[in-house]
This record gives sequence, C-alpha cells and structure tokens, in this order.
Amino acid sequence: MALVRHEQSSRELQRVQDAIARWLAARDDQPANGDTTPRTAYHASQIAALGATLTSIVGVLQRGLQAIHPDTTAADSVYEQCRAVDQAVVWLDAVWAYFRARLDQRYEGDAAARSLLEAADEVVWSCYQPVLAARGSGSPPLPSIEPRFSPLAWERDRGAPPPLLVPQEAARLPLVRILERLPVALVELPGWCIDAPWWLVHLAHEVGHHVLFELRLAPTVRQELQGGLSAEQAARWTPWADEIFADAFAVAMMGPSAVLALVEVELASSQLMGRDRGSGATYPPRAVRLALAARVACTLGMNADEVMRRVDLAAVRQAVPSVGDDLDLVEVIAGRLTALLAPVCRTATITDQAIQEWATTLLEPGVIRPPQRPETARYVVAGAVRAWAEIVAATPEASTRAEQLRRLRERTVQVVRAGAPPGRRGKRPQAQPAAPQAPAAEGLAATEETEETEVARLLLEAAGAEADRPLAGPGG
Repeated sequence: MALVRHEQSSRELQRVQDAIARWLAARDDQPANGDTTPRTAYHASQIAALGATLTSIVGVLQRGLQAIHPDTTAADSVYEQCRAVDQAVVWLDAVWAYFRARLDQRYEGDAAARSLLEAADEVVWSCYQPVLAARGSGSPPLPSIEPRFSPLAWERDRGAPPPLLVPQEAARLPLVRILERLPVALVELPGWCIDAPWWLVHLAHEVGHHVLFELRLAPTVRQELQGGLSAEQAARWTPWADEIFADAFAVAMMGPSAVLALVEVELASSQLMGRDRGSGATYPPRAVRLALAARVACTLGMNADEVMRRVDLAAVRQAVPSVGDDLDLVEVIAGRLTALLAPVCRTATITDQAIQEWATTLLEPGVIRPPQRPETARYVVAGAVRAWAEIVAATPEASTRAEQLRRLRERTVQVVRAGAPPGRRGKRPQAQPAAPQAPAAEGLAATEETEETEVARLLLEAAGAEADRPLAGPGG
C-alpha cells in the first residue's frame, strides 16, 4: 500500500505540472481581445518569471517524492510524507491559479473589462518605463480587476498574499522562501474603472509604490523627510513617507490630474478633512495630503489651483486648528519629495500644456491617431481626467452628460490601446525623442531577472519538523 500511496502523489503532481505546462505554452502565442499581435508578447517577462517560480516549486516536490522510499520505509511514514506533498501540490495549484486568473482576465470574460485591462497595462508601463533609466532593467506590475473599493499595490518584496500562505502541513517542505519575493508585482483595480477609465490615473500612485520598493528608496525617503524637522515632527511624518512619495510620483507622471483624482477620493467635511486618520495611519490627514500633492505640482511647474478650488484649507484650519502645524510644513516636504523624484523621473514629468491638448483632442470629434510611445498612455489618461472634469462642469443635463461620458470612455480606452508601443514590457526601450504631444483630430527592460530560488532541504530531511510550525505571513 505504501507504493500505491506514493504513486498516487506522483500522479497528482504530474497532472498539475502538465496543466501548468499547457497553459504556459498556450500563453506563448495567444492574441487577446481580437488583437493580431499576441498580447503575451507584452507580458513575456512576467510569464517567464511566473513560469520560473512554478518550476521551482515543482522541483521541490519532485525531489521530495524522490526522497521517499516506499519499499524500505514504514507505511505510516510514507503516508505522512506523501500527505505533505499532496498539500503542497494543492498549494502549487493555488499559486498558479492566483496569478493565472489575474493574467487571463485579458483573454476571458467581459469584453469591456478585457479592453480596460489592456489599457491599464499600458498606463502601468507608461509610468514604470521612465524608471528603467535609473534601474537598467525591470518588469512592470500586473494589473487586475478585483472586488475592492480602491486600488492596491502588492510589491514583490511584500511576501505572499494571504491566499498564498503555505498550508501548515505543507510548510514542513522547504517552500516558504519561494514566495518571499513574488515572481510578479501586482496592482488590483476596483471594478468602477471599467465604466470610468479616466480613473486609471490612480495607477500612477500604485506604480509609485513599486518604484519605491524596486529602487530601494524607502530608507532614503524617510531620511530626507526627517532632515531639519524636530523629533516630534519627524515621528509624525515618517509613517506617511511611502504614501506621500507615491502621491508625488503620481503627480510627476499625471500632473494636476492626479491631484484632481485625490480630491475626488478625499473630499469631505472640514472637520473630517483635518482630522487624523487614527493610530497607525499611513496617510496624513486628508487636507494635508491634498495640499501636499498640489504643492508638488506647483514645485514641478504645474498649476493645481483649479482642481483644488473645492478644498477650503482655511475652513479646515478653523475646524481643526492642530492640522495647521502639518499644513505649515507642506512646502518644505514638497520640495524634498520633488528633489527625490528628479533622478527617478528624469525628464518624464508631464506638463500642463500636454494635458490640456489631450483633453481637447479627446473631446473633439474625429479619429485620433496617437504616437505609439511609452508616454502616450499616461498623457491620454491625464487628459481624460481633465476632459471628464470639463464635461461634468459644463453639462448639467443628465442624459447629455451620460452620452458625452460614454463617448469619452470609449475614446480613452481606444486611444490608450492604439498608442501602445510595440514590443515586450520589461525591456529597456530604444532612446526616444521628446515626450509626445497630443495629435490633432483628423475627422474621427533588459529582460526581467528571473531569480533562481534555492532549495536547501529535501522532504526526507524536513519530515521531522514540528507539526505546529507557524504559517508563513506577508513579508516572509
């Protein structure tokens, strides 16, 4: 019976391994959404990284099965060790399903969602690509649509998301380290972006988180923010460092459109705008966050006065006097953030003029033929945010407004996709001339490093591990 039990575990591992191999092979050449160019050409580095991780897991399990000797080992021990392998095979299947579901949203299901994700891919790349000049290589995060209220970045170094924690019995195998660094960074988008693709502007903030981690900038950002502040001020601002850096990065990539998007998210009563968010908060008070983003835009040479006109900072100061201390530091903090961004963004910062040109072009009738360049997607989305604001401000009649927004929705996704540069994402692009300008309407990375994961022990050596070993959590 021990031999039969071992064969059963071997067959199940082979079944999952074969299914993974078929999926990887199919993704090598499958076009998405009717495109004649295989969409997977854009995701080659991400698919390769995922394939390498899955192969590492399979290797651990194969060596574990090889270390079990059913002909010379007691049957109860064989059953115990095979059960650990079976649990790990289920985990392997779950890891594959987790990433597969996020990638396959581009190939299956609702056509509007598929198109939105293809546009999201381009916006992510548009924001991530300038970083390659500082890093030299890299693979962009993978966006997906999830049932959430707001976007979320899951950095590669953050560890396994909760659904991918190694099961307790399978944790006896040397598997935990494999997902200490995810094969693919992730960005989760709420479903409301499908009907309002201009809110893909929020992707710039989430990419900012990935930039912060990929370039190992977090310690530098904290150090620079603390410089010249009192101990009390530094203790207050340091927990906000990651989020305000991501906001500043978003402003550099999307300009005042990023500030307007934050206003839509944060606007509230003066009392709530000035109130602390609570113990352990990673964001400053709402008014401080908005004032800081607007000041970053000003420091970068852009004007955010119009998008901030609904935010009455004087009323906030009156309602919550203590927030004045934070607001008084905004100018200093904004200067330090923009100085930190200079070597990261280099010449990639957007301009007010380009945003307005794209807004005008999106609102005019006629075909738009955008330049196929990495920067195009974020320029279009930033312009779409301004176009949305113009429609909302100038169109009081609901049915007319709905029709104009429907048209803007279709054109935004269409133009972002049409402006997608050819080639893989995650490869250093060829040198390009200056950033693209909006065209007039005409009648309508080095390849991502796939890190080999070391596996130090075989199942036989790990079989004596304590059965109550704690589960692996985020961050390892």
